[in-house]
Amino acid sequence: MMDKRFPALCLGWMLGFALLSGCQLFAPEPEPEVVPPEEHPPEEPPYSLSEVVEQWLDEADRALSQDRLLEPSGDNAHDRYRAALYLDPGNTRAQSGLHAIVLRYLDMARSAARRGAFAQSRELLNRANIVDPGNPLVQALIEEVLEEQERQQQRDAELAGEDTFPLEPGPLSRRDSRLAEQLGELAERVRETGEFVLIISRTDDEGRWIYQQMQEAVPGFLVRGDIQIGTPPRVTLLPPL
Repeated sequence: MMDKRFPALCLGWMLGFALLSGCQLFAPEPEPEVVPPEEHPPEEPPYSLSEVVEQWLDEADRALSQDRLLEPSGDNAHDRYRAALYLDPGNTRAQSGLHAIVLRYLDMARSAARRGAFAQSRELLNRANIVDPGNPLVQALIEEVLEEQERQQQRDAELAGEDTFPLEPGPLSRRDSRLAEQLGELAERVRETGEFVLIISRTDDEGRWIYQQMQEAVPGFLVRGDIQIGTPPRVTLLPPL
């Protein structure tokens, strides 16, 4: 037979279970843990202004040593020195670099003028004037080159009536044997006529080679002559002195 206390006991157990279940169902959830954000130091620029200027000056010096003066665009000494001056006006190293570019152009212009390449000389001077407009050294050399060009034109006009023998630049550069034979034939004529030989050559070494071919063609006879630097290369025979 069922114990009469069983329903009461069951009810007690059920109430106890419900209370326990209710505590679990309605218990408040724990608040999430608040993690403070990490503090990041403010970012600093990768390079300081002085470091950027120093880098541009180093690149400009390297371009200057390689004769990258105004070209190529964006990668030359002039642009780098100007950029450094923009960030640091009055920077003496940048100013000295620009002056060095002008001096380099002047040196190349003088060399071109000595070879008789007057058009190239004027172009180099124009570039120097771009770097430093109105520079008195540039203006003085421009006048000097123009005067030398006029003198060369006068000399060419004076020699126009004489016997002039042009020398092809290609064979002359190669020291061609056929050209050496032609110079020897000229030397034979000079031995008979006593004419004076004026050699116009692009370089002094080239002029000495021309004279050597003529002198070796007439052993025992002294070829009298002179060598001048100019273009185009040629040999002019002048009346005996």
